[in-house]
Amino acid sequence: METKLGELMQAVVGDPPHQVTAEAVRRHVVRRRVLECAAVTLALAVLAVIIPAGIRAFGDTAGPSAGGSPLVPTAYVSGGRSGQGTVTPITVATNRPGRPIKVGGAPTFIAVTPDGRTLYVADLDLGTVTPITVATKTPGKPIKVDGAPVGIAVMSDGKTLYVSDGRRGQGTVTPITVATNTPGKPIKVGGAAGFIAITP
Repeated sequence: METKLGELMQAVVGDPPHQVTAEAVRRHVVRRRVLECAAVTLALAVLAVIIPAGIRAFGDTAGPSAGGSPLVPTAYVSGGRSGQGTVTPITVATNRPGRPIKVGGAPTFIAVTPDGRTLYVADLDLGTVTPITVATKTPGKPIKVDGAPVGIAVMSDGKTLYVSDGRRGQGTVTPITVATNTPGKPIKVGGAAGFIAITP
């Protein structure tokens, strides 16, 4: 017990040490619970792959990106130390990583719009979702959502993004209008909301 408490305090305090707050401890515990309880699912959830052929399978036409050039099959992987989070693009044809996209916080789960033009990255530390324009690899303004986002999914029509809050006993799901990146009123579901699945 003492060892686990010591590990928790070291993870929250960091190196070099910084001020410990109840919020910092809460976010660390939520993050740790998600990563431990869903290790296998997390490996799939943090990897979003944009492949034109795959997009066509969902009834969308694989066409040019917002920048006018064809979408290049790319994998996007979230990670990085708390407060220094990044999303790294990997070119599928060569398996070469590109320049990491700085988003800050502790990014975890990723969703991609059906047209493959925008990534949405959830951040447990900051309680935000950051849109990234695929054509330019540019992060947009973070969208503040309710609590600690642990699940994220986009409707098949690409119009709405749903983000779940993993706080124990305070679970909600926040809808976000993709066209404006505006969050709507959180939907109360209770418990600790986790992963999201959407019917076609």
